[in-house]
Amino acid sequence: MAKIAILMLGAPGSGKGTQAKFIMDTFNFIQLSTGDILRGLKKKPAESLTEAQKEAILTMDSGKLVSNALVSQLLADEIAVSGGEKVIFDGFPRNQAQISIFEELLKQNGFEVLIPVFLRVDDEILKGRMEARIAEMKALGQEPRADDIPETFAIRLATFHQETDPVIDHYASHANFIRLDALADTKREEVWSQLESQLTGMLAQ
Repeated sequence: MAKIAILMLGAPGSGKGTQAKFIMDTFNFIQLSTGDILRGLKKKPAESLTEAQKEAILTMDSGKLVSNALVSQLLADEIAVSGGEKVIFDGFPRNQAQISIFEELLKQNGFEVLIPVFLRVDDEILKGRMEARIAEMKALGQEPRADDIPETFAIRLATFHQETDPVIDHYASHANFIRLDALADTKREEVWSQLESQLTGMLAQ
C-alpha cells in the first residue's frame, strides 16, 4: 500500500484540528503537529530523547527559533517511531522556505501520495469564532486562551496570510488539492461530509 500524506492548511480557528481528528478516526491516519511535537519535548524522559530533540530543547531554552532543517528532522524521528503509513501534517510547511524541505522529507520517508487540504474561512468569520470562544470561556468563569485575545489573534492572522498564503498558492495546482469553503453558518459536520466524500474517492484509488 502506498504511503499517504495529508497536508492540512488553514488559518488559526479554521477547524484544521477538528477535521484532522475526523480523518484519524475514519481513515486511521496519525497526526503530526509541529506545535504539539515542540511543546511535548520537555515532557519526554531525558534518556529517550534523540539528538535532534535535545538540540531543539536547547534552541528553545535559548529563546531562538527552531530551524527548518531541525523541524524536518523532528518530524522524521516521529515518523520512524510511529511507523506511520498514513500521516497528517499540520503546521509544516508554514512558509515558502519550508516547502522544499517538506517535500524532501516526504521523498526520504517514502510517501508516494500527497493530499493538500485547505480550509478557507473569511477573516471576519474567524474573528467571530474567537469572540464567541472568549465569551464562552468567560461564561464558564475561565480565562480565555492567550492566543484568542483579539490583539494577539489579529497578529496571528496577519502572520498566517503573510507566511502561509504562498504555501497554499503553491499547492493549489496540485492534482489532489482539496479546497473547502466554510461560511458563517457552516457547521463542522457539513465541512467533514464534503471532505470525507473527496478523501474516500482519492484513498480508494
